[in-house]
Amino acid sequence: MASKHKKEMKAFNAAEQIRNNLITSLRNCKNKSMLDSILNKYEKNQKKNMFAVGNLTPGHRKTIDGLQETIKELIAEKQLQFPPKPIEEIEVRDNSEEIQNVDEPSEMSKSNDPVPDPTHVDAHIPTFVPTTDIGHQEPVLDLNSEAATSTLDSDLPVIFREIKPERERILARVKLQLDALSDKKAEFVGKYSAHADKYPDDLATLEEFDKAMQATENIYNRVNYLYDAYIHGEIELNVFKDEAAPLLDDTVEEVQTLKSHRGLKEIVINLLAAIFSIGIIHGASFIATGKFEFRLFKPATKSGAIVDELEKEIGNAAAASA
Repeated sequence: MASKHKKEMKAFNAAEQIRNNLITSLRNCKNKSMLDSILNKYEKNQKKNMFAVGNLTPGHRKTIDGLQETIKELIAEKQLQFPPKPIEEIEVRDNSEEIQNVDEPSEMSKSNDPVPDPTHVDAHIPTFVPTTDIGHQEPVLDLNSEAATSTLDSDLPVIFREIKPERERILARVKLQLDALSDKKAEFVGKYSAHADKYPDDLATLEEFDKAMQATENIYNRVNYLYDAYIHGEIELNVFKDEAAPLLDDTVEEVQTLKSHRGLKEIVINLLAAIFSIGIIHGASFIATGKFEFRLFKPATKSGAIVDELEKEIGNAAAASA
């Protein structure tokens, strides 16, 4: 039974990784050429059954189905953004007048030069068609360059983007809590494996560990995606906060799951506190306008005291800005 759980976990991790790699490539796709390359690789990998999954737990199956739906949506979005180019008419120059009648005496027939081939057609095919304003050069990924690497599960290109250090500093506290959340997930993976070895028939506890792992991973992936977009300059700070904070509201299913695990609960609280403390006035404006109800679950721990202080600061800021 223990080996069965390990095999299932290994299959899930492989299925999840290859889909996350594809999602990353699609999100970073910048032009039609790159999209064609990604979709060609995707089709080849599907034919190799690299996207096939075996028997997974309901929680793992739900995660994979969600990733597959994201892939479907991204492909549709990118195909709309980069539609196929219409087939351009090939301009053929009529050179019939240039072909002389070989039966008539001419300077051409008297010379040693070869007689033009009457079947020859001089076709003018444009070698470059600008897709943007003249002077703008769209960057294209060279799949043979060092900027593109191949993953273990597929050869889809992974693009390295420039990180802006000043933005990293702004979200340093957020990153600290994201790392803690990632470490906690690894800890649950270890607990799951150890428990499966000792008590392979204790399916209830194993399912509890599995649910906690999935909740941790889902929250991490959602917030980390926004963090990653911000430090690469793809979104602004207000967008990061507006979209990240609601992900940690205690009405979210995954957050409710983590409330039953003290260590995870404190990390989520500290993560939310880090997000709101980036700009107290911004958080206060949400409360003042009623656009976002600031609800936090507070344990009787140091984290709870931190949240109390944070709510106090936000309340004072809201009063001052009113």
